[in-house]
Amino acid sequence: MELTEWKEKAIDTIKGEVTLTKLDFWLIGAICLLAGICIGMIIAPFTHGIEIGIGSNNGNNNTGNGCHNGSENGNSD
Repeated sequence: MELTEWKEKAIDTIKGEVTLTKLDFWLIGAICLLAGICIGMIIAPFTHGIEIGIGSNNGNNNTGNGCHNGSENGNSD
């Protein structure tokens, strides 16, 4: 395409007359799809450190929580 063709297309776009070939239409659609995927991956909550885990130990993980005298197993030893 020459510069004059680009200029004519730009002027037609401003006037409201737009003609797209099938290739142009699909390329614009593919660019929008890929841009949406990239933006979605960037702003997704999983990229910001959210962790999903199973909390089946009910807080009984030997960290000394609720233990007496600072022992690990809850005994007075």
